[in-house]
Amino acid sequence: MRNLFISKKMIEIESDRMSVCMADDMYKHNIFSEFPENISMEVLINKLLEIHPLTKHWAVWAGNHETHIHIKDIDGNWLIDKKMTIKKFFRDVDKYVYFYR
Repeated sequence: MRNLFISKKMIEIESDRMSVCMADDMYKHNIFSEFPENISMEVLINKLLEIHPLTKHWAVWAGNHETHIHIKDIDGNWLIDKKMTIKKFFRDVDKYVYFYR
């Protein structure tokens, strides 16, 4: 019964992707989602790929234009520890994930 009153801490992540053509509606691919803070970066990226399926083979980075971290390269190689929790990863990085082709 006690578990009913324990809430998971959530982190809101903004995700976006590069436009693919002139007719691509920029406003439709900027999405805000909430995730439990203890999930891994691998789980987060896989969940975001479900939201942005077009970006399966794209590079992924997080942060902003001045301070960003590359997460995966275009070949799918992880450039960070994919088992790191999102709470730890986003401690010093803006909660923004961008998919780039």
